[in-house]
Amino acid sequence: FSVYATLAMNCLLLSSLMLIEHLANAKICAQKIKVSVDENHELFALGLSNIFGGLFSCFVTGGGFSRTAINVSAGAVSQMSLLLSALFALVITFTVAPAIAFLPKFVIAVVIIGAVSGLVDVKEIKMLWKISKSDFFLLVLGAIFTMTLGITNGLLASVALSIAIFLKAASVPVISTLGRAPNSTDYRPLKSGKSNSRIKRPDGILILRFEAPLFFANFSELEKTVNEHLANSTGDDGLLLWESLVLDFSCIPWIDATAAIGISQLFEQINGLGGVQVYVAKCTSNVYTTLKHAGFVDMIGKSNFFFDVHSSVTHVLRVRRQQESAILSRFVKSPV
Repeated sequence: FSVYATLAMNCLLLSSLMLIEHLANAKICAQKIKVSVDENHELFALGLSNIFGGLFSCFVTGGGFSRTAINVSAGAVSQMSLLLSALFALVITFTVAPAIAFLPKFVIAVVIIGAVSGLVDVKEIKMLWKISKSDFFLLVLGAIFTMTLGITNGLLASVALSIAIFLKAASVPVISTLGRAPNSTDYRPLKSGKSNSRIKRPDGILILRFEAPLFFANFSELEKTVNEHLANSTGDDGLLLWESLVLDFSCIPWIDATAAIGISQLFEQINGLGGVQVYVAKCTSNVYTTLKHAGFVDMIGKSNFFFDVHSSVTHVLRVRRQQESAILSRFVKSPV
C-alpha cells in the first residue's frame, strides 16, 4: 500500500507542476503573439496527450518554456509545427545525434537564452511598476526564484507567494459606511471624495458594505466592525442612534461555510440585544445559496433580502412611518 500511496503522491505533484508550467507558458506566448487562450482546451489537450503517451511508457509532456520559446521565435503559428518538430527530432536522433554529441552545452544554452529573451517584455514590466508596486516586486521575486531554484521550483515558489499576498490583502478588507448621495438613489462611502459633506446617512439606519470575498480569514473584520457600531449605537440620552442595519453584499462574489456560519451567529448576537433589525442588499445568487444552507436566510427571513440598498432603506422608512402612524392613531383614540 505504501508503494501505491507514494506513487499517487508523486503523480499528483508531477501533474500539478506540469499544469502550472504549461498554463503559465501558454499565457506568456499568447500575449506575445496576440491570441487568446482557452484554459479548458489546454487542459483537455494536456490530459489527452499524457493519457495516450502513458500507454507507451512516455515521459510526462507539456509546454516547456525553452522549447516553446524557440518554437515561437522560429515563427510557428499552428500545431503543425509540433508535428514537424517531432519528425525532425526523430530524424536527428538516429542520424545527426552522434555528430552533435560533442557539441559544448554553452552553445545550446546560447540558443535557448536567445529564444527565451524574446519573451521578456520590458514595456510591460515598466507599466507594471506604474500600475502596482506589489505586482512588480512579485514579478522580480518570481524571476529570482526561477533563476535560482529552477523553472519548476521557481513556479511553485511564485504561486505560493501570490497566494500568500492574496490572503494578506483579502484578510484586511475595506468595510465602508454608506450614505445617500443627494438627488439620487446611489449610496456611497461617507469618507471618500471631496463631496463627502453632501453624502448623508439615513436617520436611524446603518449601512455597511464589505468589499472583498467573505471567508474565514477576514470574517473577524466584519464581526469587529459590527460590534464596534453596536457598542456606539446609543447616544448620551440612552436612545438608539440607529435601529436598522443594512449589509450591502454587492462586493462579495463568494462566501465560505465558516463565514456563513459566523454571520448566523452574529445575527443571533444582534437579535439577542433587541431593538436592531438586520437587512441584506445586493446579495448574489451563490452567496444567497450558501447563506441559506447555513440557516441565515431562515433566521433573518426572505423578506429582509432586497435587490439594492435603496429598496432596503425605503422599506425601513416605510415600516417606521407605519409604526409611528399606528402609535399616533392609538394615542388619538385612547380616552382622556
